[in-house]
Amino acid sequence: MISGGILLIGIGDLLGAALVDAWPSWPALLPGFLVVSLGVGFAAPPLSATGMAAVPPQRGGMAAGAINTACQVGFAFGIALLGSGFTAGTQHTLVRRHLTSATSLAHDIAAGQSAQVLHSAKPGSRDIIDQAIHAAAANGIDMLLFVAGLIGVAAALISFLMIRQRPSVEDAPELPPATTSSEERHPANN
Repeated sequence: MISGGILLIGIGDLLGAALVDAWPSWPALLPGFLVVSLGVGFAAPPLSATGMAAVPPQRGGMAAGAINTACQVGFAFGIALLGSGFTAGTQHTLVRRHLTSATSLAHDIAAGQSAQVLHSAKPGSRDIIDQAIHAAAANGIDMLLFVAGLIGVAAALISFLMIRQRPSVEDAPELPPATTSSEERHPANN
């Protein structure tokens, strides 16, 4: 379930990227987000149970702490990586539109400062900058979703290969009976 859920998350992100690329408006995000939410619903609940099942019961607290820490570290790195992807996509569009200080403007858009940029622009250039900001934001979201989708598909493959189901008692191979000869019990006496 974990691998399948992560795969759905990756597919939903790639679907969102394709739809935003074809139709750069917020409703284009909805089908991809629906698939992503289904994937999260499948993957998230069994994560803790799988981590806890991989360790002896007396190590359960450490496993829970490791799972929570890994999630928080993953969120931090994910936000940084995807934020960089958004900024790169935004900057690419602004450079193609030959706007001066495209790098600075891309960082302002990524920081949510688009309204301030428009307010401080010269009145004659506001329409051009407004169109550029919308196009750049759509391209940034497209890049962010594409990168997230590739990471999701790769993570699904890795988790599928790494997570193994623990064999049940019925599936365990039979061991030969233990021998307890007197030589084995007292090797020093021989």
